[in-house]
Amino acid sequence: MKKGPKSARIFFNDSFRFLAGTCVFQPPLCIRKPLCAAVFRLLAGYCTQNSRPFHIFSFFTKTHSEPSARDEAPAEKVGIRKAFSSIARNDQLVWCAVVFLIFSVAQTLMGGGLSVTYLYFEFGYNGLLLSIFSILGNVAGAVLMLVFAALSGRFTRAQLMKAGAFGAAAGYLCIMLSGLFIPREMWALKFTMLTVSNLFAFLGQTLVYLIMIICIANTVEYNEWKTGRREEGIVFSVRPFITKLGTALVQLLVLVIYLAVGVRAVTNQISDLENAASQGLITIAEKTERIGAVLASVPSGKSAALLVCMTVIPAALLLAAYFIYRVKYTITEESYEAMVRDIEARRAAKGETAE
Repeated sequence: MKKGPKSARIFFNDSFRFLAGTCVFQPPLCIRKPLCAAVFRLLAGYCTQNSRPFHIFSFFTKTHSEPSARDEAPAEKVGIRKAFSSIARNDQLVWCAVVFLIFSVAQTLMGGGLSVTYLYFEFGYNGLLLSIFSILGNVAGAVLMLVFAALSGRFTRAQLMKAGAFGAAAGYLCIMLSGLFIPREMWALKFTMLTVSNLFAFLGQTLVYLIMIICIANTVEYNEWKTGRREEGIVFSVRPFITKLGTALVQLLVLVIYLAVGVRAVTNQISDLENAASQGLITIAEKTERIGAVLASVPSGKSAALLVCMTVIPAALLLAAYFIYRVKYTITEESYEAMVRDIEARRAAKGETAE
């Protein structure tokens, strides 16, 4: 599929932000000192907002061309009313926003704190295991991004979207089954199965994310084909807005789950002890011992209920997002190429040069 320079840069930058953003929620717990963890979050947040490393890569992937009249035209000021009006007219962008919001909640719910709490309940206050669980998922996502171009050349977007959604849902199902049926005494096997299952969930979610970036970018041409206006700035502003909205909804949903399961008091106690240790009020050994005692008091039923919530909800949301995408998103590879040819023909008739 052909994409303009701006679309290519947004694709690479957003992909990098996707990986960096997962680190903002949870730095590796092998970084035990609060100051080091804060610096790690700061660096990950900077990459999430700026993605400077990928600016270099995207520069070399950019197709350099002579500036056109469109490029030299002054930017038009867009108000909130005009922005929402433009989005509402672009029905494909609206459905992309709906799908992306559902997906954003699904893919960040477990990493929003639920997985940390569950692993504490099952394996104790062990930062090394938690780091392995989270880092391997990020590495798998990075590898998938490297081979995505080859995959997109062999399979259609619809096929990749289906594979990603069902693969991620299967990964969540395996996480739930591994957590429910492998006893704690076989902790090594249980942790291995949870980690491997999480790899599949993360791979599927990364694949869905990459497809959604392309789908949103393609609504620029759809908007121009339908209305005669590209309005790239408005189209590409939808993704970061939906991401922030999804993050807020995840924080609310995590709180609701903690309250429903009945572990809010436990998470507050752990947080208080960690804060006390970071302020020097108690020693690290004291903190570890007291958190261990708190975790030992958690009934296994509450741990199982938390596991079900953090796997069933994301899996259901991912499948819902996929079915909405399949029914409502109509821009296929063939229709996209047809739109591009139609747009170029209109420009040629008007004597304009393509961007």
